[in-house]
Amino acid sequence: MTDEIETAGSLITATATAALVDGPSPEKTAVSHGACANCQTQTSGRFCSNCGQPSHLHRSLLHVIEEIVHGILHLDGRIWRTLPMLIARPGRMSREYIEGRRTRYVSPIALYLFSVFLMFFVFSLTDGPGIATDVKVDRTETSDTAPAIAGEKDTLAETGNVASTETENQTDQSSLMKAVQEAAENGDISVETGNPEFNKTILKKLKNPEYAFYKIQQTAYKFAFLLIPISLPFVALLFLFRRSATLFDHSVFVLYSMSFMSLLFVATACLDLLGGAVSEWIPLLLLTAPPAHMFFQLKGTYGLSWFSALWRTLALIMSAIICLSVFIVLIVILGLTG
Repeated sequence: MTDEIETAGSLITATATAALVDGPSPEKTAVSHGACANCQTQTSGRFCSNCGQPSHLHRSLLHVIEEIVHGILHLDGRIWRTLPMLIARPGRMSREYIEGRRTRYVSPIALYLFSVFLMFFVFSLTDGPGIATDVKVDRTETSDTAPAIAGEKDTLAETGNVASTETENQTDQSSLMKAVQEAAENGDISVETGNPEFNKTILKKLKNPEYAFYKIQQTAYKFAFLLIPISLPFVALLFLFRRSATLFDHSVFVLYSMSFMSLLFVATACLDLLGGAVSEWIPLLLLTAPPAHMFFQLKGTYGLSWFSALWRTLALIMSAIICLSVFIVLIVILGLTG
């Protein structure tokens, strides 16, 4: 429960930060005339032309509550225009944002902050794809409990109860954690980082694998932004001889692309809860949606031909695998040595 509360707090912080980064929605700011309350400049629109403060200021408790809810949920009109475009026409949206038509869309950094922390939050509740956050370790000997668990699983399978799968997953997690703990305590694990202090710290944490996993998970939350600088050089290499493509263009592309991938993992984690025939489509969705999205976003963002977008998509997929591997290694190192 503590993990879920901490992750929920991170999600609220991220969405509030995203709201601050993105600024107030123009349609939610009333028009007022007169002097600006901040700098006394005469105003005739929604914002002061001198300092940028909204010209109409509310002084009611209801508005404070509204601002809190809006800051946490960040569900103004732009999010409903951004999400369909992110899914169906990502290249056009990225291109429009790069060319300056931005007020109708949530900014790339704000959307990324929200989506990546939403992903971690959902994973903490559902044990989403590739991440299990609620590890329960049975301290008793697995050899003593295995026959009982096996018998229970057989009984549940006969009655069609899905709890058998959950029991099996928890047993596998318990066995893995126990194996790591025993190997660390018996000296079967050798750690050579080149730093004796780091070696001792890592071995100490591996003796308590639940805590080590928790630290790695928390590090992933805190350092998710590292995916941005890791990914940018690879995208820039794809357009090395194209001077019209700038680092700003690549940043917009990367942030919107990673936002889509995060939301895709959120969707698959939720679909997995439904079980049955729906969950059987998840592997196919994870295999086809990312490359298709990359292709159309590349084609639209940079104005590429079908062939140019295709070979860059293949190169981008390989680059994404490298970037993800580098990120995982960094997170494990930072989590176990921090």
